[in-house]
Amino acid sequence: MKKLLVIFFIAFSVGLPHAYGESNRYIVKFKDHPVSKRSVSHMADAPKGRVIRSLKDGYVIKLDEDVDAASLLADDEVESIEQDRLMYLIEPTSIVPVEININKGEQIPNGIKRIKAERGGDYSEMTVAVIDTGVDPNIPDIDVINGINFVSPTTEQLDDNGHGTHVAGTIAAKINGRGVVGVAPGAKVIALKVLNAKGTGWMSDIIAAIDWVTDHSEEVDVVNMSLGSLGNSGFLHNSIKNSVNKGVVFVVAAGNSSLDIYGYSKDYFVGENFTPAAYPEVMTVSAMADTDGKPGGKGPESSFGDLDDTLAWFSNYSTTVHPENPVYSPGAGIDLAAPGVDILSNAPGDKLVKMSGTSMAAPHVAGAVARFIYEYGADYLENGKKDAQFVYKIRQALIDLAQPQEEWNENKDAKDRDPNHEGLLQLP
Repeated sequence: MKKLLVIFFIAFSVGLPHAYGESNRYIVKFKDHPVSKRSVSHMADAPKGRVIRSLKDGYVIKLDEDVDAASLLADDEVESIEQDRLMYLIEPTSIVPVEININKGEQIPNGIKRIKAERGGDYSEMTVAVIDTGVDPNIPDIDVINGINFVSPTTEQLDDNGHGTHVAGTIAAKINGRGVVGVAPGAKVIALKVLNAKGTGWMSDIIAAIDWVTDHSEEVDVVNMSLGSLGNSGFLHNSIKNSVNKGVVFVVAAGNSSLDIYGYSKDYFVGENFTPAAYPEVMTVSAMADTDGKPGGKGPESSFGDLDDTLAWFSNYSTTVHPENPVYSPGAGIDLAAPGVDILSNAPGDKLVKMSGTSMAAPHVAGAVARFIYEYGADYLENGKKDAQFVYKIRQALIDLAQPQEEWNENKDAKDRDPNHEGLLQLP
C-alpha cells in the first residue's frame, strides 16, 4: 500500500502578535451546506461582500466595510461566522549558515543520532507533505513530487523563506553521499505552501491545505505544521478533526514562547491558547538540546547556553491536559520532546544551515511516525482501515517508546519548567 506522509509542522514565536489582519474578512458556514449556487450568490450579491475561496465547511468572504458581521447571523441561511485571521510562521530562534561543501561527504546530524535514527533505510514508499513556506523543488537531497501554492494558486510553489525546506530535510533527506540524512531517508515530499516570504498566511488558506489532505487521506499518513497563532478557531479545529478521522497523524510544534500551551485560558475551547498545539487531536512536540548525538549530558553547551540533554529554554510546555486528549503522556498536553537546537538541515539554493526551535523538533517526530507506520503500521489497523483510533494508537506507541527525562543525562535533571515530563523520542 502506497503511503503518503503529510507533515503538518506547527510552532510559535516569542511575542506572537494579537493583530489578526483585515477585520472584514470572514469564514461563513451556511445552514444548507454544501452551499447551493443560490446561497453563494445570496451572500455575494446582497451586496455585502465577495466570495474569496470555498472550503469544505464554508466560504471565505470579504465583507464590505459598512457591513456589520454580527448582523449576518440574523441571516436565515447563515449558521456560523468567524473572523479569518493571519497566522504566522514559528520563527526559528536562530538561523546560522554552515560553511560545509554540500557535495563532499554526508552529514548525520546529532538529532538523528540522538533519536536512534542513524541506521537509515529507504522510505521512498512514504510521502511527506509539508504545510509551511514551501519546499525548494531543486535540491537533490529532497524528492519533492508535488507542490500546491495556497497563497497564490496560479503560481508555482517555491520556498521564498527557507523554513519549509529545512523542515523537509530533517524529515526526508536521502542517503546519497551528500548533504544531510533525514529521519525517514528518501520519503517523498509534497509541499503545501500556505505562508509567504515573510512567514505570514491566512488561516483560511491553511484550512484549505488541510482540506486537501483530507481529500487525499487514503494516501496520507502524517501531517506536520509550522505555523500558528493565539486563539481558538472552530473552523481550523474541525478541519484537523476531519483529517484525523480519516487516519492522518498531525504532528505540531509546541511553540517557542517559554509558556504553557494553555497558558492564556483554562477554557479549552475558547480563549488565547496556542493553536493548534493545544488541540487534543494533534501530536504536540517540545524541543530539547543535544550537542553530541548521545545521552549522558556530557556534550558541550548549545549555542544558546543550554546544557546537553536538557529541554530548550524557549520550548513551550503543558501544566495541564485537554479533557478529551485520547492518549496518555507524562508531558500532559505535550506528547514528546525531540532535538530542536542547532539542527543542521537543507536550505533553498542547495545549501545547509542550522536552525533552532520547536519547528525543528517536530519534523524529527514526523519522520519517526513515517518510519514507524512503514515498519509497524499494519499492526495497528483494524479491518485494514485507517481512522482516528489508528492515529491515537500510533501516537501512544511512540510516547511509550520515549526515553524518560531522568535518563537523558547523568544529573537526572532535564530542566523541565513544569511537573509534567514528556519523554524524548526514540525509534525502536
